[in-house]
Amino acid sequence: NWMRLFISIKDSKRPLWAGFQYLVNRAPASDSITEIEECTGGWNWRKIATISYRTQGNKLEMIIPKKIVGITGNVFTLDFKWSDNSPLDGNPMDWLDKGDTAPNGRFAYRYIHQ
Repeated sequence: NWMRLFISIKDSKRPLWAGFQYLVNRAPASDSITEIEECTGGWNWRKIATISYRTQGNKLEMIIPKKIVGITGNVFTLDFKWSDNSPLDGNPMDWLDKGDTAPNGRFAYRYIHQ
């Protein structure tokens, strides 16, 4: 249940779970390889890509190509949330009292690139 990243691309028509279309690092393959999954509706996910990542001390780095999450061009908005040690059972309310999230609860960070 370590360091999962949820991503949503504004104006995308992809299915959502709790406001997010993509889930990264749900089931890491190794200490340096993980998966990106897309929501197929509700708490259902399908692997769409494998990416490399690395950790150093308390830092985690990963590169997610824009095209994998459906971003074309240089103008886009995305929301994201980190979840650490929260159950993976499809209940977003677990973010309130189980594990850690950033930002807290059901909030998400927003990144706007123009």
